[in-house]
Amino acid sequence: MARFWLRWQLLSLFVLLTACGDLRRLLPPGQDTQQSRGAAVGKNDRSRPDLEKIKERRIALERCLRQRPGLEAQMADLRAAEAHLANVKGESYGGLPAPEPWDEAKESRFRVEDREADWQKHLQAREDWRQRNQSRQRAWETLHRERLREAQSRLDEQARSLRAQQPDLFTGPGSIEFNPLAVHRIRHCDTPGGPQQGNPG
Repeated sequence: MARFWLRWQLLSLFVLLTACGDLRRLLPPGQDTQQSRGAAVGKNDRSRPDLEKIKERRIALERCLRQRPGLEAQMADLRAAEAHLANVKGESYGGLPAPEPWDEAKESRFRVEDREADWQKHLQAREDWRQRNQSRQRAWETLHRERLREAQSRLDEQARSLRAQQPDLFTGPGSIEFNPLAVHRIRHCDTPGGPQQGNPG
């Protein structure tokens, strides 16, 4: 009888431990699924910011690569416009060739009357040259001022366009010197923001 009772206790204990080993059987139906689902949602919530950052970086990179050719072309145009303005500023007027200087030794071989006539001709030639040269120089200066105005206007317009698209491209508000860091970002698209999209106009 004692052995039978001991066996019954051992069997009951074994059944109890087996039942407790599977905790899911002790939970109400659906509760274990809800807990698993809640854990998955929590994990997704933690990973969502990382996914958003990756998406933002990808969009910024695509925008940078799309904008880069146009920005680099405009930057090259700006430098060309700057060089053109410098060339125009460096231009100078080339005067008309002056008449031959008075040759006293040569004229001394002629009669006084002939020398006097040659002298008057020489003075008239000098005066004609002076007037033509002066008129020509005034016309050149007028055209040169217009060329300077056009070259400066072209440079200013290109700088305004670039500054509107990429505000940090220049070293200062009134400067047309490129910021090396901004140039690096444009050429390499190595920052999350990439080139900034400016307002139209």
